[in-house]
Amino acid sequence: MRILVVYYSFTGNTRRVSELLAARLGADTAEFTCMAYRRGLLGGLRQAWDVLTGGRPPIEVPASATGRYDLVVAAGPVWAGRPAPPLRSFVSEHLRSHDAIALFLTCNGTAKNFPGEKALGEIASAAPRAPTATRLFKEAEIASPDIEQSVAAFADVLVRIASKPTAAAGG
Repeated sequence: MRILVVYYSFTGNTRRVSELLAARLGADTAEFTCMAYRRGLLGGLRQAWDVLTGGRPPIEVPASATGRYDLVVAAGPVWAGRPAPPLRSFVSEHLRSHDAIALFLTCNGTAKNFPGEKALGEIASAAPRAPTATRLFKEAEIASPDIEQSVAAFADVLVRIASKPTAAAGG
């Protein structure tokens, strides 16, 4: 089974979880980027505007992420209680040709007014089809010594779902 873990990471949390997950699954990885959010005042203003308005900035996706996979796991951070706009761009533009998709988000997890679970529901609703699995990884969990076990549990769920004949057939 060919699996791709494709992600956007701004601070490194999503990259860390993505790399752990890919290693556990024996999957390919690809990181897409968003040059509109270069560090600095203008990049920060563009980020804030896109978060507030639901913008979908242009992204650069490596050619390795455009191949055919049995399962594509897309990931990104939560910003102000919403999925990061580059992930919204990826989900809306690049997941249509894949039958089996899964999603995960990383977040700080401490803001009561902006729960990451809400952002996970938002990005799952934006996907071209229902994800086979979703997961939210909070910063405290990512920093804990148990992160590898948490990622392994998510990987086990993905393998079980992806190996079912109906998942491979897109049903």
